[in-house]
Amino acid sequence: MKIAILNSLYQRGGAEKIAKKMAEELISQGQEVFFVATKSKKQKPNSSDKYKIYELNSLFPELYKHNYITRLLWQIMNLINCHKYHQIKKILKQEQPNLVISHNLMGLGYQIPRLIKKLGIKHEHYLHDLQLLHPSGLMYFGQEGIIETFSAKIYQAITKHLFQDTEEVISPSRWLLELHTSRGFFTTSDKTVKPNFPLNQIKEEIHDKNNKQNKFLYVGQLEKHKGIELLIKAWIEAAKEGELIIIGDGQEEKNLKQLAKNRTDIIFFPYQEEKVQELMRSSDCLVMPSLVYENSPSVIYEAKQAGLTVIASNLGGIPELTTSQDILFKPNDQEELVRIIQNF
Repeated sequence: MKIAILNSLYQRGGAEKIAKKMAEELISQGQEVFFVATKSKKQKPNSSDKYKIYELNSLFPELYKHNYITRLLWQIMNLINCHKYHQIKKILKQEQPNLVISHNLMGLGYQIPRLIKKLGIKHEHYLHDLQLLHPSGLMYFGQEGIIETFSAKIYQAITKHLFQDTEEVISPSRWLLELHTSRGFFTTSDKTVKPNFPLNQIKEEIHDKNNKQNKFLYVGQLEKHKGIELLIKAWIEAAKEGELIIIGDGQEEKNLKQLAKNRTDIIFFPYQEEKVQELMRSSDCLVMPSLVYENSPSVIYEAKQAGLTVIASNLGGIPELTTSQDILFKPNDQEELVRIIQNF
């Protein structure tokens, strides 16, 4: 069977990691796979020796660099995006897949579900964030009204209409699926809650508690909404021993390194998959201090597989992944995070 995987980007965050893992798993099962994503004009095309990758030039990968007016106009265009519609139509007619699996479609255009139905191809759509409810895809704790504004309601009415023909919708968390269905999305679609990785493979803690080194690990984007600044400030206030190891890249890297410049116990690494696995094996816990509602973060699955304790914001779908050994705290509460670090 030939399967098309569509996602906004090929490289960057959690959704991209899940999409690529899915492609590799399908290939291991003997399926033929090809990938469709966007890239900036300046970006070097990605390649794989396992599957074909179509990358369509788009402003989307660098949209965050532009002003509000440009981003607003681009978001309006993304709802219709006739150019990408015809590009993807040409690819699908040429490749003739039996199944299209779509993830995030921002940048590829929200007309794609209707195109897939028109071509008579089976379609599965995976939810990863709130981008059908708000263009940013983000909802900060304490700012839940962002998806209830008049403009957000108009946006949701359009996206709801464009995605009404989606055959099957899959969400890794019950929280995210219910958030959409409570607003009238996917009324005729088959709906499934399916974790990104089998939860029955999650291990209980395998680290020797008597050999604790107090190594705290953060893995993720170095962006404000991830709460990494909050974590560094809490660590500076709380830590008397041990290390805070930060692995990731992002726009806040320079500011965060400046904040931690006098601390030898705060160590930064650029993101590398091999380095993440190495640090997971040598750390005591993973900290995920997100300030926004998360769906089903893949880094928590990885930490649980390594037997790490997870310390995380009590938001969105995160509690669905935790076990009795883990610690949830109120988002953006530095004092509580300080106490948790001290107690650990």
